[in-house]
Amino acid sequence: MLGLAFDSRENLYIAVASTGSYRRGVYRLTRGSDRASLFASTDMVWPSGVAVDADDCLFVADASGKILKVSTEGRVSTWFKQVEFTAPDDASACTTGHRIGANGLLVQSDALIFSNTDRASLVKVARNPDGSAGAASFIVAPNCATFRGVDGITSGSAGVIYVVSNQQGAVLAVSPGGTVTTVASGALFDAFPSSLEYSATNRSLFVINAAFGDKKEPRLVKVPLGD
Repeated sequence: MLGLAFDSRENLYIAVASTGSYRRGVYRLTRGSDRASLFASTDMVWPSGVAVDADDCLFVADASGKILKVSTEGRVSTWFKQVEFTAPDDASACTTGHRIGANGLLVQSDALIFSNTDRASLVKVARNPDGSAGAASFIVAPNCATFRGVDGITSGSAGVIYVVSNQQGAVLAVSPGGTVTTVASGALFDAFPSSLEYSATNRSLFVINAAFGDKKEPRLVKVPLGD
């Protein structure tokens, strides 16, 4: 299980990139239920990040190289696919070796933002008035030195985007102008940090360490912020 997102009715959507007995796709746990069911799976190869917009449409970052849109009825369509932005890159100096392209996902009223792990970048795609994808651009252009291993993303205050790097064991902040700074790193993040959420109430980030592969035990880490 990878990405998580709630809709306005507090139904929970879970991205499952299973290689076992479960079918890959997005599962939905309806409010008040204790059992999730497959909601959408068409054209999903490696569903990772998920996000819901104000109209309860679901967006899914498929790490194989595309952004999918899922209607409230579960119909799947490709919303955005452009190799230099969405696809994994085996030739990249910062590749993970697992072919992970579009990964962490954040939806805003006028744009959709996602990380690309293999390409060590952060991408913004405009959302047209009719809901279609507009022009794409780099917020952070491919940069192995500072952005290697980027995974989950979340929005903070004053337009700052926070990103976890599973390869660097760090939490990064990206300013509206694209400047990258390290917020936190060290032993608490040595177990493959994969996802994070910002709490305005706590003025903190909460980070999950996934303990992927031969990494250490999973953890939930709180990172207080000064913003």
